[in-house]
Amino acid sequence: MTLTSSFVSTYKLYKKRSELFHAVGQQRLISTVLAGRVRATSSNRLVPGDVIVVLPGTATCDLVLLQGTCLVEESNLSGEAAQTWADSATDDEVLGMVVRTGLRTTMGNMLRQIDLFSFCGFALILQLCIFLIAAVPHFQNNKHSASEYVAMVLGTLMTAVPVAVPTVILGANAACMARLKQRGTDVLMVAKLKTFAAVEVVCFDKTGTLTGSVPELHGLVPVEQGRFTGLQSMAMRWPNRLKQALAVCNSLTLIGRNQLVGDDADKQAFKPVEARFLDREHVTLPLAALDGRPASLRTLHVLKRFEFDPALTRSGVIVRDKSPDGALLFVRGAPHKVVGLVKRGALPSDFDQGLGLTCMYCGDGINDLAALASAEAGMAVGAGHASAAASVADSHPSIQGVVPVLREARATQAVKMAAIKYMVVYELFMSVAVNVLLAVKGIRFSVPQRSMIDVIAITMGCVATFKPAAAELTTKRPPQQLSQHQNRALVVVGVAVVSAMIWAATTLLHHQAWFSESTGDTSDEIAATVIWLVALNSAALPLATSANDTRIFCPKPSKLERALILTNTTFGVLCSLLGPSWFDALKVFHFHHLPWAFLWRLYLRVCGFLALYVIALQSVKKVFGWCERRLQNCVLPV
Repeated sequence: MTLTSSFVSTYKLYKKRSELFHAVGQQRLISTVLAGRVRATSSNRLVPGDVIVVLPGTATCDLVLLQGTCLVEESNLSGEAAQTWADSATDDEVLGMVVRTGLRTTMGNMLRQIDLFSFCGFALILQLCIFLIAAVPHFQNNKHSASEYVAMVLGTLMTAVPVAVPTVILGANAACMARLKQRGTDVLMVAKLKTFAAVEVVCFDKTGTLTGSVPELHGLVPVEQGRFTGLQSMAMRWPNRLKQALAVCNSLTLIGRNQLVGDDADKQAFKPVEARFLDREHVTLPLAALDGRPASLRTLHVLKRFEFDPALTRSGVIVRDKSPDGALLFVRGAPHKVVGLVKRGALPSDFDQGLGLTCMYCGDGINDLAALASAEAGMAVGAGHASAAASVADSHPSIQGVVPVLREARATQAVKMAAIKYMVVYELFMSVAVNVLLAVKGIRFSVPQRSMIDVIAITMGCVATFKPAAAELTTKRPPQQLSQHQNRALVVVGVAVVSAMIWAATTLLHHQAWFSESTGDTSDEIAATVIWLVALNSAALPLATSANDTRIFCPKPSKLERALILTNTTFGVLCSLLGPSWFDALKVFHFHHLPWAFLWRLYLRVCGFLALYVIALQSVKKVFGWCERRLQNCVLPV
């Protein structure tokens, strides 16, 4: 399933990018001017400096107008709603000079921009400590071949990084991709799911993504004396300077005598101020009485327009009227760009906050490619070309897929972190059991004995990755790293509890008269059976921790996990009360029969240590939580 999803996602990504590059490299016959004559030339032969006749249709290069005027439809670049314009009444010939072609054009430049070890190390240190404490004394009293020493050391090193960890990660990612696929969302970059899980702020491209095709102006929030004045829905209350800015600092232009064309959002802001074009360079609007000046009808003369610059992310206009103020400069653009142009104190202190937060960006147009590619987490909305640079692509033409993506990403990250920790800790607990058995009796678990616990533990870890996400999105984010002091403390506590539990079991065993009388292989089988039984029960400790770590993001286990938990719990109880020999009639596992009275006493001790582990677990979390709150409340001098 993972390979199939990967191939499908890769093919879709390749197809989208091929369509975009084909759009940049498309060929058409262009009317070029050469030696005073107009002749047809293929668009792929154009070079900077060529002069062409601009005709209706799709531009294949970046141009500078030399003669005449024209309207440019940029919805394919900007992602804004496409405009419907009537034919122009002018018959002027329009000439332009080629300045950029191919991937060096504005569109092509956007396309060019598309393009657990510390925790396991800590576990390895614990593994070596356990090995040195338990196994070395055995080596001093018993002679082994060099190959046996090397095998034991290598086995200790390999168990620090469980072999099932890649399987768990792939399973969790595949389950997340499958659930999102059912909602119409494709995960194009699986590695980015970790970043989506940490998202704190979501930024949306406005028109076409966050709003409809035809926006409506509800009101404005003016800034006066460095403070927001609140939402103003009535234009008569807007400051005069704001009215003038809305009248001239826009993308609107006049075609013919009375046809106003341009962005719908600009039209919605132009209409309430009651402005109108006298011609393409003069705009008139009524202004309210202010500072002793009576209400009047003002005419603004446009001296210079600064078109929108993608690099500067702003545009502007210089106008002049007959008032003593002289020329006026109006600028609009991205908040983080405009804020650097105003005087200190002119804007509220909390304007444009959110630095240092993990941000997710949603867009739907080709102009969003650069932002989607450079964003920490980029999500393409709709069936457009924006998915070529996004990590996640949603087929719905709205933002309804954002919350499910965040829920699934957080659930997947929580499950992966919990499952990896479970696997590493489980191997540590098994290492304690193996080395204690080696120190006590000089033997190791048989292959069937060790394999049974491995199968149970690995199966539980893998099935846990299919937990469904919570129904609602929580503000809490899952951990991004395992190498935290709290996790290390919990591992140390777990190893201490398991060591104490095995020590108590072996002590109880040595006090039994029937064990003292046993010799040879019988004594070895009894010791292996008792320690195996304790190791089986100890596997439930990290499983409980894993369930606690994921309860916020995945409160309900899957049906398969419920069935497996019930089966394993029943199996563990039967082994604890009847002894593991009840299912070993064929002596495949070489378990020895244990007296029922001894099993009951052993089971009570195991249950006591399990309860002690839960108490210690909660105590460690409370201590670290208290320390974290104290650190947050500390005010450090700057």
